[in-house]
Amino acid sequence: MKYIFVLFFLSISFSFGQNINYEINKTTLKEYLLLEESTGSELFYSNSRYYSSNGDAQPMEYLRKETLIPNLKVYYFFKEKDSVMSYVLYEWDVSNFEDDDNNKQSEKVQKALIQKYQDLKQDISNKFGEPVVKKNYSNISRLDPENVFEENSKWNSNENIEIELYSTVSNFFKKEGFLTVNPVHRIRLYIRNLNIK
Repeated sequence: MKYIFVLFFLSISFSFGQNINYEINKTTLKEYLLLEESTGSELFYSNSRYYSSNGDAQPMEYLRKETLIPNLKVYYFFKEKDSVMSYVLYEWDVSNFEDDDNNKQSEKVQKALIQKYQDLKQDISNKFGEPVVKKNYSNISRLDPENVFEENSKWNSNENIEIELYSTVSNFFKKEGFLTVNPVHRIRLYIRNLNIK
């Protein structure tokens, strides 16, 4: 039975080299974890402790290897009392692995990260229609508008699923006194279960 679930989720979830299941209302925590097992992900043990005021348990965290762009960290948030899924966070972020100031990335890495965002956006749009999009919404884009890619896309499905995808790609660095603005190379994808109150 385990392999039937894995094959089912592999068939519906394949997205540009990563398995992503958007159907959070129809998927159990166990099924998500089987999906991670099938992709060869590593269970990731974080030193940080998650505190929830809404009944969520400590999230399950996984690491998936990538080439060129930052490795993917996946966080599964679920209710402690019954393991019902609250949301899933997929995060490609250089700062998860490099915590130095001024950690600029090559143009090749920047282009690959932007392309990953565009591919994800297209894949989600094919399933859920066109998103509501905001561009260049942070201080970084105001400080260096010519060299920053920044976009936020949001979808709401008829099944009480909210999907939010955003990316910031910038090599901008500024240090003045106590103020430091570091380069940012990040994609975050949230899949939220709106049936959870």
